[in-house]
Amino acid sequence: TLNNVNLSNTGTYTLTVTDARGCSVISSSDVNVLSELTVTVTPDQLLTCTGNTITLVAEVIQRNALYSYSWAGPNGFTADTQSIIIENVTSANTGTYTVTVRDADGCLGVGVANVRVAPTIDVSVRYYNEQSPICSGGTLSLVACPSNGSVPYTFSWTGPNGFNSDYQLIVIDNVSSLNSGTYYVTVTDANGCIGTSSFDVIIEDFSVVISPNVQNICYGNSATFQANVICGSGNYTYNWTGPGIIGATNTQSINVSSTLEPGNYIYTVTVTDMITGNVITTFASLNISKAEVLLTASATQIVEGDMVLLTATPISGIPPFTFIWSDGFVQSGDSAVSRLVTPTSTDNNYSVYVVDAIGCP
Repeated sequence: TLNNVNLSNTGTYTLTVTDARGCSVISSSDVNVLSELTVTVTPDQLLTCTGNTITLVAEVIQRNALYSYSWAGPNGFTADTQSIIIENVTSANTGTYTVTVRDADGCLGVGVANVRVAPTIDVSVRYYNEQSPICSGGTLSLVACPSNGSVPYTFSWTGPNGFNSDYQLIVIDNVSSLNSGTYYVTVTDANGCIGTSSFDVIIEDFSVVISPNVQNICYGNSATFQANVICGSGNYTYNWTGPGIIGATNTQSINVSSTLEPGNYIYTVTVTDMITGNVITTFASLNISKAEVLLTASATQIVEGDMVLLTATPISGIPPFTFIWSDGFVQSGDSAVSRLVTPTSTDNNYSVYVVDAIGCP
């Protein structure tokens, strides 16, 4: 028995057997010690990006065409094919992939590949040293902020009005409405991995927004409106019109009296920019609600035990309505509701309390 044989053990082995009478017999055998299989993996070093596909191929210096393959790798990976393909890889696929190849003679060879999956590049975009809104005639500055990648980064921007740039920080002077829209940036790191992001930009003109623009209140309450200027100089005059205004009408905000009857009212403000001369007029609405109801019965005089149909019909207020009856029964609806009751001599008075959609009784 020869242990741990190598190529030097190749050759002819002769056995001579001699018995007690001196007779001999000779036998020989040729032994061919084969070399280990030489196995390589292509590629043997691989750097790829999250989301890509890994392809590894085991290659053998051919001695015969019959090979079996056994792969083992990170994240519990196994396979029995010559080439392996792993799609949509993540960091869990980083590590060493080992393939053991066996030929028809039972000889083995081992190949190894080291794979690193680079993380996804996260990219955020923000305004650079400025706050929204961006006004016509002003400057728009956006900066792309990558993370998780490997420096250096390259940048590729596209945007409205044919905009493009390869800088991390983009600056556009004297902007107009043509520069409104979505800006897209693609960031590539030193490993060739890519991250993308986008940012929506609105270029504002001189405008006025009344807050709140639509106000719903209950009868008996007061209201307040305020004019907020966007993209102005900061020096303005105001002129308000509308019913029930208490006090001055040339201020940024106004108060509306609580004595107005239920209904819908319009309030208008004209704002003049004293520096630029720009003038703009806008309006807001006030809805004063009072939930009133008409209660009717199919009969007011009946024999005890008879049924009566009660109907509650809203005549004002904002639907839908909640109807709360004096006996605790509750209904809801956008218009009239009805119910059958059986009055008794001791329980024959019914009333209903109505609340509208904004809580007004």
